[in-house]
Amino acid sequence: MLRLPRNGTSWVVRQANSRAFCSQFAKKTATTCQHKDEPKQERKIRSHHDLSDFGKAQYSGSLFKGATHGTEEQIYKQWAQTYDDDMSTLKFDSLKTMPLKIEEYLRDFPVAIGPNILDVGCGTGVLGQLMFEKQNVEKEGELTIDGMDLTQEMLDILENERGNFYSSVQQHDMTATPWPFDDDSYDLTVCNGVLVYVRDNIRECLDEFVRVTKPGRHCLLMLRQDCLHYFSPRIYELITEKKWRIAEITDTRFNFNTREREDEKEYFVPYNHHIFQVL
Repeated sequence: MLRLPRNGTSWVVRQANSRAFCSQFAKKTATTCQHKDEPKQERKIRSHHDLSDFGKAQYSGSLFKGATHGTEEQIYKQWAQTYDDDMSTLKFDSLKTMPLKIEEYLRDFPVAIGPNILDVGCGTGVLGQLMFEKQNVEKEGELTIDGMDLTQEMLDILENERGNFYSSVQQHDMTATPWPFDDDSYDLTVCNGVLVYVRDNIRECLDEFVRVTKPGRHCLLMLRQDCLHYFSPRIYELITEKKWRIAEITDTRFNFNTREREDEKEYFVPYNHHIFQVL
């Protein structure tokens, strides 16, 4: 695990250019050590044959873009009804580790104030439910969560099954900026999983995390290593512009760690939680 003190950004600021930073950044996230406080990594999913028919169509690689064609919004619209069961089958690892990391960054938060969180790409609201189930954030009223997601069908399930965990939700494409939230609104802005689909407006999208998060507070982003190179240049620029600093990069874990025996293909999806403190 990489943790940096407040003045710990000097090692990146001194880099000659963003390419040098990106190379260093990739090396920092390449470790496969497991921190003692993290849950043990599960080695196998249940059989991929337990997936829904739609889930099987998507399960042809790490991006889950398979036989079904269409935009992300169209895919998740069709997937909404079986999405939770499929994620349970696939043992979506970051859904276990993200709530623990959120709890850690809420640990020293003044109880009298009560933190507010924006869940970007909240989907059906599983992450919000898990936040409330964790120790120290389990009492309703101590924590406020707002959600934003691309797909209204996913939000409909959230409101029907987990609406009591969210104060408000909005249907909005995270690549469409600005987001429908005021500046400096949130103590934590979290994003688990959906950044893998962002290819357009990456600069503007990352800028929005900074804009809506209060100075001194944190953005918690789950970034997969196979997509990190898309985000590293703007991450570097935000550091050198003194918009945020790296607070922590967690050890590498695997989101969908499985093996398909029929064709002997292995799908390992390494990821890290990247935590940035907004300046």
